[in-house]
Amino acid sequence: MVWAEQKLELATKQALGSFQGDGSSIWSRYEVTRDDIVRNILPHIATQEPGLSDHGVDHIANVIRNVGLVLGMNGAGSVYEGAPLASMPAVEQLLLILGCLLHDIGNISG
Repeated sequence: MVWAEQKLELATKQALGSFQGDGSSIWSRYEVTRDDIVRNILPHIATQEPGLSDHGVDHIANVIRNVGLVLGMNGAGSVYEGAPLASMPAVEQLLLILGCLLHDIGNISG
């Protein structure tokens, strides 16, 4: 399964670019984690828990998209003035998308 980078991810990556320290290294580690989960965990949740609703790649992408919308990002990736996302530090954005990414992985064990 191929992952299409979400608008919130792109905004977070950009925000980390100005992070004190090595933002690109932090983002790289996120990508490795995300790609591993997308390839090796999410596609197999349905085989372990066939009674669950969709907990695969499309679900995770949708969760990330919806979180962006709730925090003030439109479908094009712009953030309205005064939106919570506009003042959210890069590290908090990263933790938020990690939460979106990881929230269902325990289902792989049933």
